[in-house]
Amino acid sequence: MFEGKRAAVDKHAKSLSQSSVYYNLSNRQIRHQSDVVRYHNEMPQHLGIGVVVRQAIRDKKVINLQHGFGVSVAYERLLKQETQIAKRVLHKMEENDGVYIPANIVPGRHIFFAVDNVDFAEDMPNRKCTLHGTLMAMYQRHNSEDI
Repeated sequence: MFEGKRAAVDKHAKSLSQSSVYYNLSNRQIRHQSDVVRYHNEMPQHLGIGVVVRQAIRDKKVINLQHGFGVSVAYERLLKQETQIAKRVLHKMEENDGVYIPANIVPGRHIFFAVDNVDFAEDMPNRKCTLHGTLMAMYQRHNSEDI
């Protein structure tokens, strides 16, 4: 029971610390930093909230409203981030003959996969409100010599 309480306190502490740093960047700091430095200081929580909301409702106004309240990054930043991720994935695929292999996979070591079929189907005659998908996770065992 103590571990559950500790995990909850840790989660809230991380959230509060990210918000504190995000809220306390002065306008001068933001204006005079390059994009690389500014985005490096971006808090994962704020980027994550923006990504989740954008995927759920795809409404630019809502995301920019959240950004105005300091809850999320701006809509344009989300678009830049998605573009950067797509470019990295395509680059990794070019390096590996059309197959995406994550950067933290160690060559020559066994790779394990877990695959599951995901079906959420409400009984609707028009087949709306259904989801059919496949989820796959790939992992390797960690060795003590790994970084």
